[in-house]
Amino acid sequence: MLPTAYYFPPNVTKIGDNLLTWDIAHEASQRCRELIYFASRTVAGVLGRFGVSNIAFREIETEEAAFRVAHSLRAHHPVIDLQQLNSWFDWPQQRHLFDDPIHERATRAWDDPVSVARWGKARFADIFREMLGFPDEQLPRRRLRVEQASDRPLLLFPHACTDIQQLGHWRAIAEFATGRVRTTVVGLPAVRDLARWPSDVELLVALPGEQLVDLIAGANLCIGGATGLTHLAAELERPTLFLWRHDDRDVFAPVRGNTAAHLDVAGFNEERIIAAVSGLMSEIWQPYFKSAGLHS
Repeated sequence: MLPTAYYFPPNVTKIGDNLLTWDIAHEASQRCRELIYFASRTVAGVLGRFGVSNIAFREIETEEAAFRVAHSLRAHHPVIDLQQLNSWFDWPQQRHLFDDPIHERATRAWDDPVSVARWGKARFADIFREMLGFPDEQLPRRRLRVEQASDRPLLLFPHACTDIQQLGHWRAIAEFATGRVRTTVVGLPAVRDLARWPSDVELLVALPGEQLVDLIAGANLCIGGATGLTHLAAELERPTLFLWRHDDRDVFAPVRGNTAAHLDVAGFNEERIIAAVSGLMSEIWQPYFKSAGLHS
């Protein structure tokens, strides 16, 4: 057993990427006395609620910084690095930090169209398992610890980098929902200025990871794009509606999906999306609506 290993997730800042690949980190922690997991403060706050005693979090706030730290550690320490895919696609100026990668298949294969086609429909974690040569050990997935659930009837998770069409969708959903039940919009600080939200919509931005867990755990219903908070809602097994537009559901479907419904809204206008949201809300989660005072 290794004394200490250093773990870098696909993206140190994204809650969704970290939840989708969490089982890889958990399995890796079984092979060392201590696993040092690099992540942003928000991500660390969420993952710390899994309560794995020998995983310690070290805060790092940008991908570029994480690339460089991983590079500096590789020569002398065991490093499990899932960042190479992100670097190869999104940070070409940082590829030199992976010239001698610990997982050599990453930089040889991921810019090859044949390889991309081969893995395009694989589940997100399985892509990294193949890249690292880590078989799925089928460890039981722990549940996130909730300390003080905060009662919220409806949470909306718009993406801060949304396009104009999605912006109209989110504003329309908020206007539709707030006339029926107390509605809260949650996200990054940019969400505050993303749209002219209805005056009675509550806005919560830049919450610590631990507070996000407790907030979402008390929600009656969550609606979001393919974002980290929507994945967190599914992880906490809250009734969750994913609105998919650009991301591939086959690749990025949540690990815990038993309380999640999915809707592909590419090409939808506001009228169609409201009709679809209303229909799914009424059909799937009527018991939750009754308890929260919702009506269709």
